[in-house]
Amino acid sequence: MRTVPIAVLALATLVNAPSASAQDLRGFLGGGVMSGVNAERFPTVGAGVLVDLGQPWLSAGGQGEMFFSWPYVAGRGGMFLQGNLLPKGPVRPFVLAGFGSGESDGAMLGAGVEFRPTSRAAGFRMSVEDYRSKVGGPAKFHTGHQVTIRAAMTFR
Repeated sequence: MRTVPIAVLALATLVNAPSASAQDLRGFLGGGVMSGVNAERFPTVGAGVLVDLGQPWLSAGGQGEMFFSWPYVAGRGGMFLQGNLLPKGPVRPFVLAGFGSGESDGAMLGAGVEFRPTSRAAGFRMSVEDYRSKVGGPAKFHTGHQVTIRAAMTFR
């Protein structure tokens, strides 16, 4: 007998539930330059994806990129959280915190800005990211900074 009220409640919940809408899923594709711990500079190409986490001011993302020093190619992938400081409007500054793995890996902090007109699916994104990792021998560990400057096209 207890299953009838539970079934009625479940059915009422399903019938009255609002339709689900997709989170703001967007991608980016671009290139830039990254610096190694020995002050070398390497061109990069990469792509990533972002999704809002229930609120427009907080997003989660993943990205991958390749570095070139002919004839060598290396790569790095990472996951990050993005704080959208002004989530609505055509100019959207943001801050980043995450972790990269692969070549020049480590904890990452960064910032940037997106230019995305509200009526268009495409936009432009610039970011500066600092990957920090331990480098050196066992007796002389120090924190290395690998700074990446990236310009990318955004799309939905």
